[in-house]
Formats: sequence, C-alpha cells, structure tokens
Amino acid sequence: MHIIFVILITLMTHTIFQAESCGCCGGKGHVEKTIGFIKITEPYFISNKGAANAAAYLTINNTGNDDDELVSASFFGAMIPKVELHTHVIDDAGVARMRKVDALRVGAQGGKMLKPGEDHIMLMNVTDKLPDMQSIDLTLRFKKAGKVTVTFKKKDLKVSCCAGHS
Repeated sequence: MHIIFVILITLMTHTIFQAESCGCCGGKGHVEKTIGFIKITEPYFISNKGAANAAAYLTINNTGNDDDELVSASFFGAMIPKVELHTHVIDDAGVARMRKVDALRVGAQGGKMLKPGEDHIMLMNVTDKLPDMQSIDLTLRFKKAGKVTVTFKKKDLKVSCCAGHS
C-alpha cells in the first residue's frame, strides 16, 4: 500500500510540474490580487466529478517586513459548504495524511506556495456543480493584511496543457 501511495504522489508531482513549468497554463507570475504587503498569484482549484472534496492552491508573497498568516478561506454559497486550511504530515508508518491547521504562516519578505501534497485549501462536501465551474471566488483572510476575494480558475490535471511545449 505504501509503495502505491509513493508512486501516486510521484506521478501527481510530475504532472503538476509539467502544468506549471511551461508558462502557457494559467498565467504563471500574474498578480491576481494585492492586499497590503500580500500578493496573491496563480490561484487555481481542482475538482473531479463524483468527488466529495476538492482543493484550491495559490502562491502568496509577503513583501512586508512583518510575518503574516492566512487564517481562513471561505466561499459564499451552498456549492462549497465547508472550507478549511490543510497541511500534510507524515505518520509513524510513513504515510502522508492531511490535517486541518488554524493558520498558514507567510514569512516577512518571503513566500508561501500552496500546492498538491503540501499546504492547501480544502473545499469540503462540495455539490456536483463544482466540477463544471470554470472559476470560483474564495475570500481569504489574513491576520494582518485583512480580507481579499480571489478568483480561482479551474485546472484539469488529467490533460497536459503543455503538450508540444516542453
């Protein structure tokens, strides 16, 4: 079972690097939103048909001289009734497990990338309409910078957008 999990994570990571490295998929480097010293780039979500949960990812850059924290994310509406901040921890058996966290730290003059297999925003108990959406708006709340609503675009990792671009 452990070997299957490692192979699955390796394949997912390879696909993600392909999708994010070519620059043709989702405007790599494009600043989507800025609030105070916090800059949000590359927001996207993944949702598969029939899945009860989905996930959202982004890059957060803090250009300020003080640490900040992403303390919550929320969706207004019944399509996504529960949103949590998550991380992955490795248990005693070497298996990665998701865990809810109260905040995600973004260091001063630093960045934080939320990506598959690491820190992410968990979209829970989603309705069957989410996989058909091309974008969703999530409100992010930072401890110091405040609240900002960000549009997350759907990314389908089943089909490589970079075919012919590598």
